[in-house]
Amino acid sequence: MCLALFAAHYFKDYKSDFNEVSDSQPEVLSDDFIESQNIENHNTGLPDRIKLVNSKEIMKCRRIKAVIRYHTPNRRKEPEKYFHHLLMLYFPWRNEQELLGEDQTYISKFYEPDVQEVVKCNKEIFEPDGAINEALESLRNFDGVPTHSYDPINDQENEDLRQSLPDDSDETESFNESLPQHLASNPESVQPSSGISSYNQPLEISDDDLRKTVRSLNNKQRYAYDVVLSWCRNKMANRNTLKPSKVDPIHVFVTGGGGAGKSHLIKAIYHTVTKTFRYAPMNSELPSVLLMAPTGVAAININGTTVNTALAIPRDCGNNVPAMSDKRRTQMRLSLAELKLIIIDEISMVSNMGLLHIHQRLKEIFVTTNSELFAGISVLVFGDFFQLPPIRSATTFSNYKNDTFNHPWHVFKMAELTQIMRQKDDLAFTQLLNRVRTASHTDDDIRKQDIDRVLSKGRSETGRLDTKILIKENARVMLTTNVDISDQLINGQLGAVIKVSVDNVSNKPFTIFVKFDDSNAGVSAIRNSSSSFARENNLVPIKPVLARIKVRPGKPSSPEMQRLQFPVTLAWACTVHKVQGLSLDNIVVSFDLKKQRYFNYGQVYVALSRATSLNGLYILGTLESKHIRANPKVQEEYERLCETSSLHPHITTDLCNIETVSICLLNIRSFKKHSLDLCNDPILSKCDVFALTETQLLPSVPNDDINSILNDFSIHRQDHDDKFLSLAVCYKDTITLCNTEYITSINGLRFLLNNSGGNALSCLLLYRKHGGNIQQFIACLDYIITSLDIDVIFGDFNIDYFNEKNISSLKVLAESLNYVQLVSEPTFVSSGSLLDHVYVKQSISNKIEANVVSLYYSDHEAVK
Repeated sequence: MCLALFAAHYFKDYKSDFNEVSDSQPEVLSDDFIESQNIENHNTGLPDRIKLVNSKEIMKCRRIKAVIRYHTPNRRKEPEKYFHHLLMLYFPWRNEQELLGEDQTYISKFYEPDVQEVVKCNKEIFEPDGAINEALESLRNFDGVPTHSYDPINDQENEDLRQSLPDDSDETESFNESLPQHLASNPESVQPSSGISSYNQPLEISDDDLRKTVRSLNNKQRYAYDVVLSWCRNKMANRNTLKPSKVDPIHVFVTGGGGAGKSHLIKAIYHTVTKTFRYAPMNSELPSVLLMAPTGVAAININGTTVNTALAIPRDCGNNVPAMSDKRRTQMRLSLAELKLIIIDEISMVSNMGLLHIHQRLKEIFVTTNSELFAGISVLVFGDFFQLPPIRSATTFSNYKNDTFNHPWHVFKMAELTQIMRQKDDLAFTQLLNRVRTASHTDDDIRKQDIDRVLSKGRSETGRLDTKILIKENARVMLTTNVDISDQLINGQLGAVIKVSVDNVSNKPFTIFVKFDDSNAGVSAIRNSSSSFARENNLVPIKPVLARIKVRPGKPSSPEMQRLQFPVTLAWACTVHKVQGLSLDNIVVSFDLKKQRYFNYGQVYVALSRATSLNGLYILGTLESKHIRANPKVQEEYERLCETSSLHPHITTDLCNIETVSICLLNIRSFKKHSLDLCNDPILSKCDVFALTETQLLPSVPNDDINSILNDFSIHRQDHDDKFLSLAVCYKDTITLCNTEYITSINGLRFLLNNSGGNALSCLLLYRKHGGNIQQFIACLDYIITSLDIDVIFGDFNIDYFNEKNISSLKVLAESLNYVQLVSEPTFVSSGSLLDHVYVKQSISNKIEANVVSLYYSDHEAVK
């Protein structure tokens, strides 16, 4: 069976019973109509149900085959992709590598014996008029008539449409599309207005750098981080576990004042999630996390992409985002196939309709129901509603005028960051900003001499291109359009003009060379430029941009006006909106209102909080109390979120807790390497005892480094010549460790714990190396448990508790000796298996609670 046949005839059966139901039909067809009219057509010769090989999921045969959607690559321009498309759809395969021929190409595979005939037969089932379509395609390709995609979001990705769409323009309304004389001879002179080649993704950081980043998080940041970490690792473990459970998407709103460390937290979360999902069976070239922001500058700040560009959402599109073409939808579905998490920064600048449009677009791309918010993808939003609101739009949390819309905002839980990191070395300034944030400032705040320092006294529908610009060398400029998002040439980038190249014949400028403040801006443009001056001086060559403006917007056949202009404007200063999200050592803020009659909500606060210290803040004009305004509805929304939608810890009690003793079991994967992470863990560091397996310590390794880090703990090491078998127990001063005994046959450490209250607990910590004889291990364990009085047996057994075949003997042993196994969730993330067991005597099992704690520094979870 080929993929096309499978996709057309089978769907995932979510029903618990086996009654025949209608499926995948347009809403205009009722179930009764389908049952009455099409029951006789169900004889396809295909099995009614298929059980998937790599899971327990059941695929059910449809009554009426679905219409499958796909994009066919251009055979002439992309032959490899074209033949990969044919083989993928119409040639039976199990492993995609089978589609490659002997010389590792799809073309060679297609021309192997019998392959072409199989593809042809299957293709005719779905494309009976394929020969006619190919002939028409050939005519279009050689028609010679230029056509336009009319896609302001991304002309580059719609180049194929220029080859396939008929010319529907009216000759009586045509415009001359020839370029001005001074540009026509230069093939590099005109840049596309929105050349987007991929979703922006930050450069990967090392595991060591990630651990340092996580350790630098304060307690509030770390709590929000742990919520995402737990979801991420649960979702990863659930992919391969033998006992899967539903992992619901998370929707978290991380808020806090300017400088609270939201961008720093985004970095930690992004790299953690991408590294975790990398070990899943997925295409590593596709993003698992999408970083977005409402403005270009905010997107650059997190190395992301604007919301409108990432999801192809046009600006000012009303209540419902316009539907994409089938081709565009398929392209986005493929490029976002591995997407697990969306992160949106500066959410305060996203309107309520903007949030709805994000949901609508994701629903369209992934073909989900309206009730499945954001197509079942987890969404984190960061921002501060006391900062700038959307321009000429309602705030994110405002109710819709149309009550039929289900507001996506209501599913979000809030995590608030209260410690200001940007101005952490200037406490007085931090306190002042907190008062300005909520408009609770005092008259003394306004009269502060340090703030009163004065240095001196006193395009929306044209593709963001000005009719006329004034430019000179050394002038400060800002990009006004998204020239190339993947190269970080984004609306809002600031820089200085170094040189303006002028055409010798026409005496008109054709290139502006700019040194951008952001060193990552235009790296590809410099490298690929034909100008030696640009390459040698590391300058970005900015060419004129051609903007097409429809005379009658919304009509594909509408004629166009064109504007050709350099996408820059003078920027000795910029608006407050452009700098929201940035941290600056020195800023000058003008309070002299020109065209603006009054300051918007949060505008003064955003401007002042960009500075890292009071010494770097300079004021032009007079700052008055009336300038500082906070939206009262924002305060009401924060009160609602605090009362009803705050995140709460999912671990409220100690897991191995008899009276006052809390124990953490962990396969630490190198004690020396991760002791600092263990010490900085806000949950595990509160434990009284660490029981560690796989410490990877040899007898010759000294304790000095570890003791200096875990100075609140005493350490008992049970080292082994095979470092992977080494064990360790760490305990606080309130605990006494005695009667230690190493048991070679099971690589176990027996010990007795006593707390200050006189309570004693007999424990056996063990590690069974993977690949050893399970039955022999269980026999040795049976002898030891029978001979000794042990309350708790725990460790890394390397036996999946979910695998009934392998675990049955150990279960029988535990039950016969009246032990209860407490852990019920996967503890080994990549395989979703439960390898770390905790067995306790049945007589004390009601006094002990076991919880699994997610970690970023081990592939095992901790049991606390």
